[in-house]
Amino acid sequence: MLNTDWTTCGRKLLLDGKTIFLRGVNYAPTPIGFPGRLDMLGHHDIYTRDLINLRHMHVNAVKTYDYNTQVDHSGYLDAAYNNNQDPIYTIFSIWIDQSIMMSDVPISSPSFQSLIDQYYQMAKQTSGHPGVIGYSIGGEMNSIMTIHMKSFWDKFNLLSLAVKRGMKENQASKIITTTFVDDGGLSFMMGEQHQAIVDVWGNNVYQTDYPGSVLPGYKRVPSTKPMLVSEYGYPYASNRGEGNEKELSLVGHRIIKETEQMHANYNETDILHEQLVVGGFVFEYSDEWWKAGDNAVHNLGLVRNYEFPLGYLSEEYFGLFRAEKSTHQDQLSARPTVQMLTDIWKHAPLKGEGLEIDVSTCNSDTSNLILQNTEFNYLMKSKTGMENTSNGYFSGTLVMLTLLVSIVLALVVVKTRRRRTLYRSINETSPLSTSKELV
Repeated sequence: MLNTDWTTCGRKLLLDGKTIFLRGVNYAPTPIGFPGRLDMLGHHDIYTRDLINLRHMHVNAVKTYDYNTQVDHSGYLDAAYNNNQDPIYTIFSIWIDQSIMMSDVPISSPSFQSLIDQYYQMAKQTSGHPGVIGYSIGGEMNSIMTIHMKSFWDKFNLLSLAVKRGMKENQASKIITTTFVDDGGLSFMMGEQHQAIVDVWGNNVYQTDYPGSVLPGYKRVPSTKPMLVSEYGYPYASNRGEGNEKELSLVGHRIIKETEQMHANYNETDILHEQLVVGGFVFEYSDEWWKAGDNAVHNLGLVRNYEFPLGYLSEEYFGLFRAEKSTHQDQLSARPTVQMLTDIWKHAPLKGEGLEIDVSTCNSDTSNLILQNTEFNYLMKSKTGMENTSNGYFSGTLVMLTLLVSIVLALVVVKTRRRRTLYRSINETSPLSTSKELV
């Protein structure tokens, strides 16, 4: 199979030189009773079941969280790409705990060096496949405190460079993106100042006003890169139980409204009249029972969130598909949002899609030119204990502005992060493997 080339040109995302919009779903099909942080894409019965559902919805991309270099992903990638017949492309990632990005964890530490190798192996193992879009560096690791530190972006760039090395092994052209907590674009501003090696800025957006606040906030970032909505969605349960038919429909309509706002921006028919977004990934494909408490119990939300339609952070109920335990394999049943998304995505492509772009007009990718020198310099600093963890590169004016922005955004960031921190009970000693037999 010929490989696919994924590139950007200004605000455009290109597949083999033509514009594309990603109709995505976040995909982490951990079975009921299993701990989180497992890579299940080595299980033919799981991904075969799910690809049927995703293809029926007219999904063209999925994003994963927990790549394991010991799992063979070739069967999944072949099935998802489907010989270029209604292909579903994939963004891979490896989850990174925020603590590893802190300045007190040196680049030379075994934990971070292991991450570098894992990101390299991930890209080396998969970038040669036409079904791969690219790679997301970490997850919601962009703490307000760490993003101001040079050490954070040194680590970020080392992981990006590891991916670049892996892609170079296959002479592949794929994109690098992020799955950051929405902080109003502050992380992206810091990333641009530190010359972050990234092609598309990815943001987890859990608010509804795209034309009024989300996109104008991103437009203020001094960047010409496109924006990807790396997560958007809402839980389908309150603190009492799963919503009734009317409540589930309400959640679905909220998600559709955001989807339509992305489409309008892509087609330059919203109030901005400027395309910034290149796609979005609904969070998420199926309920994840492992997020809070017992892995075999479907726990309800306890923390209030008035921005969510049903008012609570019911972390285990975000699934487009309801998951229920069965004898051999979890049974999935579609919530109303599935049909709503199917009805809107079946009208693809959008007006702005499929346009051939003269790539000679794009800014050239210089990251390969600095690949060896930059990575060598970073690694030499780490080995001699000289990596710079200072955050003193900013003027007093910028520091004051940053503090003001941080205060304004604090409540939003805290509410968003609670979705990952207050509701996560992970057995951190469990191996990232699929060796446990499914029942």
